[in-house]
Amino acid sequence: MMTGPAFMRKRFALRRMVWLICLVFLWGGGDALAHGTGFTRHEVSDAVSLSFYYATGDPLAYCSVAVFSPENAELEFQNGRTDQRGGFAFIPNHTGTWRVFVTDGRGHAVRAEVAVETALQETAVLEGTHRIPPLMGALFGFSLLGNVFLVHRQKRGARQGP
Repeated sequence: MMTGPAFMRKRFALRRMVWLICLVFLWGGGDALAHGTGFTRHEVSDAVSLSFYYATGDPLAYCSVAVFSPENAELEFQNGRTDQRGGFAFIPNHTGTWRVFVTDGRGHAVRAEVAVETALQETAVLEGTHRIPPLMGALFGFSLLGNVFLVHRQKRGARQGP
């Protein structure tokens, strides 16, 4: 067991490292976790929005949805789940009759056929990106180098023995 000044220095260095990591995540870790992802928001005028419900009027909430285009009756164009109110929306990319199947997994199912006369009319595009701030990237790099150095030093010390 290690005691004395060497132990205290290692303990202090470990505490400093933990506090530094906590500070980095509190300061802006949310953006760093995104790792360069992005999104594009399309505001379209021809989205098809449907609501599904039971015969009692209760919504078919959180039920499985499969959407099939007129171009391909075998492969799903889109799939997902209805929302809390039984709502689901999709943006058709072709005109024609689209088929939407909804099932609650307990034997209830709905088949809706939706006639689409116009498809995918984009009116506006907004883009956003999430990038790691330069300071965050530098801190991450220094942290990585410091950890590699500490592991190397620890292994070298373990080989030399007490």
